[in-house]
Amino acid sequence: RPPRSTLFPYTTLFRSRYGKLVKRASFDTHGHASSGSQMAKFINKIRWGRIVLIAVQDDGFKYIADATAALATLGATEPYTLGFRSSWAFIGMKGNNNFELKRQAAKPRYKGPTQISLIMNTQPSAVY
Repeated sequence: RPPRSTLFPYTTLFRSRYGKLVKRASFDTHGHASSGSQMAKFINKIRWGRIVLIAVQDDGFKYIADATAALATLGATEPYTLGFRSSWAFIGMKGNNNFELKRQAAKPRYKGPTQISLIMNTQPSAVY
């Protein structure tokens, strides 16, 4: 997690199975030209069927172009931003663009952070 005083945005991904955090990463997709390709590599390594959460605050879309194809494998769709200092949030599943619990939302500058929520059963189904 970046320090609160950090001014540049981070894109953070979570991979989850049965409600437990598997891995997380941050990418400065505003300040570093290579961050989009690093984000794409991270997403491409995620196993199919894993639930993924992404949150962006500020302007994290300058160098996102290299990651758009990888984001699409999660079910994310453009636009990924509403403009300068906007926020964006996403919940999806790797390899399932029709994931019924998929959420994606964005808010423009000065309209607060984007918030999405999802309640789901994370317990494995009993097999009889």
